[in-house]
Amino acid sequence: MLERTFRHVAEATKLAFAIDLRPGLPETMQTDPQRLQQILNNLLSNAFKFTERGGVEFVAQAATSGWDASNDLLNRAPGVIAFSVIDTGIGIPADKQQSIFEAFAQGDGTTSRKYGGTGLGLSICRELTRLLGGEIRLES
Repeated sequence: MLERTFRHVAEATKLAFAIDLRPGLPETMQTDPQRLQQILNNLLSNAFKFTERGGVEFVAQAATSGWDASNDLLNRAPGVIAFSVIDTGIGIPADKQQSIFEAFAQGDGTTSRKYGGTGLGLSICRELTRLLGGEIRLES
């Protein structure tokens, strides 16, 4: 589904696009597929939106650690999958990384003027991820 949705975006913007499904992924997973699709679509859309050169990569891999130790749902889960979206875009300054997941927040005023958007996407992703029992974080 992600390939079909984003391959044309990559071609139109002349960006590389790769999907890396690592060994060890379970055959199935128990989640709300529509909400998961919404989260992944939003993260990939942002990656393409803020990347002018280079590319975007989506990685799915089994995870055995790396989440908040107090997340009982992940601690008890028989398996956990980590989804990563990696891009060569503009990045997010360290002082903006906490606020980027707040509603109506964007990196700064110039970001919203240049790229558009309401600043709701990552806030929605964080809330949906929480409702699904997972976590979302960024590295920039």
